[in-house]
Amino acid sequence: MAVLTLREAHTFDAATEVHYACLRSMRVLSEPHDHDFFEIFLVTRGQICHLVNGERQLLQEGALVLVRPTDCHCYEKVDGAELELINLAYSSRTHQAITSFLGAGPVPEGLLTADLPPHRQLPPEERETLAERLRRLGPVPATDKPRWKAAVRALLADIFARYFAGPAEALPARPPAWFTVLARAMAEPENFTAGLPRLLALSPVSQEHLSRTVRRYTGKTPTEWLNEMRLQYAAWLLMSGDELVTEVALQAGFENLSHFYHLFRRAYGVSPARYRRATRRVVAPAR
Repeated sequence: MAVLTLREAHTFDAATEVHYACLRSMRVLSEPHDHDFFEIFLVTRGQICHLVNGERQLLQEGALVLVRPTDCHCYEKVDGAELELINLAYSSRTHQAITSFLGAGPVPEGLLTADLPPHRQLPPEERETLAERLRRLGPVPATDKPRWKAAVRALLADIFARYFAGPAEALPARPPAWFTVLARAMAEPENFTAGLPRLLALSPVSQEHLSRTVRRYTGKTPTEWLNEMRLQYAAWLLMSGDELVTEVALQAGFENLSHFYHLFRRAYGVSPARYRRATRRVVAPAR
């Protein structure tokens, strides 16, 4: 069977260099293809068979895959299975901008040369959080393409740094349902910015049980878990808005500015102000 080659020039809006798609059914076998751009896709519901580089992979809910320009792939439906798959295709220029910003250190050897594309299986709470962030992007707004482009690149950079800038790690067993519900609630800004009191108020278990569960399924203490969400939110605010750094810290739930600076520098390697300058050069370069 001939392989179809897709090109950036025929796939992307020139103003965004990104193509967003949400598939909710797969009635037929898609045509094998490769392309001169990158894709990240997340299976948000059900399952799908991914045929890639001569291998057949059954992907379940939470499968996050980075498809590279060298990969030849297609999808095949699984009889009787539900499906929702969200795909972000993005240009090689965007990929280069993201990896250049992150630096050479975090990029693992073999990411682009391994036989099969990098694949991460996300636990339910991470799958739901990422799925919600992807759904919020929606179609490209015709009136605000530069801002949409910046938001997409910011999300791609976060996905790459979090899931593909290091070796895959073994993930713990499926968390209890109550924790999945709690994690989904705590992913909302009005909750994680409120901090530990809100977490404890929403938790259906004792503080000790909660602490053990958070550490087991996130590898962090409750405070570290909340601060990670707050810092990601602060990074997004810095990249996408014009608020003063002090205002960003407060909006993200940090009342102590020096503590915010310390945590931000430890997480991102630069000060908030420098992060803003660097990411704006990456995601919204001047013409």
